[in-house]
Amino acid sequence: MHIDYRFPLFDELMQGRLNPLHRENHAGQNYLQRLQEQVTVSEPDKGLYRLTFIRWSHPKTEYYSRLLVGETYVYCNELIICLQEEQNSSIRAYLRDMILDKHLSTCLQRLGEFIRLHQLTLSRLTNPSPEDTPDDLANCYVFQLLKVCVCKAYLEVQARLAGEVNYPLNETMIYTGWLQELPPVPIFLTRQAGTTPEDPDSKKKKKKMMQPAVAEKKQNNVAIPDYMTVKEAAQILRMDERTVRRMLEKGTIAGMRMQNVWRIEKASFSHFLQEKTNQGKRP
Repeated sequence: MHIDYRFPLFDELMQGRLNPLHRENHAGQNYLQRLQEQVTVSEPDKGLYRLTFIRWSHPKTEYYSRLLVGETYVYCNELIICLQEEQNSSIRAYLRDMILDKHLSTCLQRLGEFIRLHQLTLSRLTNPSPEDTPDDLANCYVFQLLKVCVCKAYLEVQARLAGEVNYPLNETMIYTGWLQELPPVPIFLTRQAGTTPEDPDSKKKKKKMMQPAVAEKKQNNVAIPDYMTVKEAAQILRMDERTVRRMLEKGTIAGMRMQNVWRIEKASFSHFLQEKTNQGKRP
């Protein structure tokens, strides 16, 4: 089975001929003619997450929106079919590493750096200054939409590889972690009601078969919670391991020290992440 896991148009938009910052793609160009000549991919969204984004009436944003959303649907639909058909746990784990851990996460990190470097933030789009030109705002729109599209792809793949993903992320975690945006962040992806990637009973059986070491192991009738390492926590928080250790020593993150090695209970860590998100949402 061959899967092209590269997100479509990403490199073209970031540094190729489709980069909206290039002079030839300025908003002053004839985008009405481009729209008339544009051949878009018309494919329904078969994913679990419905994409909604800000409506921005401008020929340039309309051109890029048609292009990007259409390609995103095709990309997600193809991955969904391939991942649903693949039952080999080793191959699924490999696909998790390649698509989620290496490719899409790298795309999100690069995109976050690019947005900060060129000041293409969502706040600039929603609260423009008098100095912002239509082209400035159109560029913000394109890269913010690209952000949401890559995030949708991440969540769709994560849902299909649920048995192989130890620490599933939601949209807020992706924005604050990979893109380093401060909460609260607007949510543009909603899980469609009544949609599940597979039958719950078969999923439980499959997870039990592939993961004999479950989240809570029992020894002598005592439940022993599963723990994570400092390195694993640092990867999720996008922090240096030394910073995480200092947080553990201060009690910011709950953990226990065994023979000079820190261990963090997964349930406590999930609670810490949720509290961090909730703090950002408070007025």
